Amino acid sequence: MHENPSDHLKPNQEQLALRVEVATPRDWQAYKKIRLHAIRTDAEMLGISMRDARGEVMRGDEEWKRILARPDYHLVVLSWNGNEPVGMGVAVNNGIFYYPNDKNTWELGSDYVRKEFRGQNLQRKMIAFRLKEIINQGGTKVLFHVLANNRWSIPNAEHFGFSKMKERLGDKDYFMQLDLTDPLLKEKINAVLDAG
Repeated sequence: MHENPSDHLKPNQEQLALRVEVATPRDWQAYKKIRLHAIRTDAEMLGISMRDARGEVMRGDEEWKRILARPDYHLVVLSWNGNEPVGMGVAVNNGIFYYPNDKNTWELGSDYVRKEFRGQNLQRKMIAFRLKEIINQGGTKVLFHVLANNRWSIPNAEHFGFSKMKERLGDKDYFMQLDLTDPLLKEKINAVLDAG
């Protein structure tokens, strides 16, 4: 059963049109706000350890700004309800972080939508935005680190054609992968982005 976001609104608070956008450096405070909210409320689902969570809480403002300054290797999208961030998704260029000889492989991670805004395809739209941007930057392959019990991320990823890789990272998580050269992928992305 999907939750209706208007059921969780405060008195005199209206739900505005939800939108998803690629974050820019001017959005650093909104990104910080939703990321720290996600860590406080769903760190386990994000796969963030307590040690890493403490590090993010202690991160200085300049570092938050730097994260959004290079979308060619650290791409962030934000979901908004008016001026309030209600979701975020991250993509990292693996060629820069993990595989120096493969700058065309990216990894999606850290998807989060506030509970009261789930059930409205925000995560699916955030995935679509990131895939479109990655393709525009020449990416050809995307990995997605997913917890096995994540009932939101798995079907949203499968919608675009992500498939589970054979190797698992333990008994609780695994990678999914997607070939960005699939000719039908752009149609799937555009259909999600064009939907209301």
